[in-house]
Amino acid sequence: MYSTRDISIRKITYLDGISLRSVVLKPNPAKVSVGLVQYEDEGAVHLGADVEGQLVAVASFTPFAEDGNRNLASYQLRGAATRADFQGKGIGHKLIATGIEACFLRGASLIWCDGRSAAKTFYARLGFAPAGPEFQTASGPHFRFRRFS
Repeated sequence: MYSTRDISIRKITYLDGISLRSVVLKPNPAKVSVGLVQYEDEGAVHLGADVEGQLVAVASFTPFAEDGNRNLASYQLRGAATRADFQGKGIGHKLIATGIEACFLRGASLIWCDGRSAAKTFYARLGFAPAGPEFQTASGPHFRFRRFS
């Protein structure tokens, strides 16, 4: 067994997280190809969480506003994924909290994401609040969540 002290957060590349994302999120290939411009942006922050030397969670923060335009004051949390056998153990929380801090240190004033409605409590613990009504995607009900600095 491990504790949260055994979790190491490190910078990764977008490519480092592809296989974990595809296993956990089962992304729509068309949606992934549209998002590549954002994932490959030089201002993006890609982080991974390692436990005992294994990459078990990934998250990316891309410098794009809610209107889809590049904006270093607004980062979108994208492609957050944790291996099923490591979910519910605080790893995703530590990973995303580290990413939020990194974005705010870069001068961002807003972090936003479209997250699953079932994860509303998870996002609330990270300081996010729903913005607007619940909406449907191919993967189920979602909210737009925002966190301001």
